[in-house]
Amino acid sequence: MTPEKIISIVSHISEVPVNEIMSKSRIRKIVQPRQICHYFIRKFLQEFTLDNVASLFGKLNHATICHSVKTVNALKKHDKSYKEMFLKIEEAIRNDINTENQELLNLLEEVKAKKMDVKKAHDKILMMGINYLN
Repeated sequence: MTPEKIISIVSHISEVPVNEIMSKSRIRKIVQPRQICHYFIRKFLQEFTLDNVASLFGKLNHATICHSVKTVNALKKHDKSYKEMFLKIEEAIRNDINTENQELLNLLEEVKAKKMDVKKAHDKILMMGINYLN
């Protein structure tokens, strides 16, 4: 998953073109999808710091990204149509992540179901060339 992929998914579902999401516009129908992008980049791409996310969108600062995350959390609690769009975007992002990492996810499911021990899963993951931290 990349920031560009998240932005593309948000653009498609919100029906706001990528160039508008990336613009400096303050129109609500553009700002809200942009804030959702900030939120999901932070959520799914944890290697991106607040400053990294801000720089993806031009001359923003980390406080703008913090504000976006807080705004998204508030809106999804209080606005039903916003929450529906949010959940649809989240599902699309998760489905894309699942497609990219299906073999790894299958291994994790086997471990959860106790069909495979952790040591064997660890060895298979290493054979797949996927690095992770304990």
